Amino acid sequence: MVTIGCGRTVKPVTFSVLGKDGKDKAVRGTVSYIHPARRYCILEFAVRGGILRESFQLIDGEIAE
Repeated sequence: MVTIGCGRTVKPVTFSVLGKDGKDKAVRGTVSYIHPARRYCILEFAVRGGILRESFQLIDGEIAE
């Protein structure tokens, strides 16, 4: 179950991090917001230059991939 402040490892759409093999890799983010009806959550990612935020759909309390 996703809760505010917990960390999740996902593949963001708004930016990418390349692994050693040259493919996109999953990165760790922190949940900063959960919609009151638990439809989506917002994860924050610390990147060079600041914080990026991206929303992810929730299904049964977990992030849909």
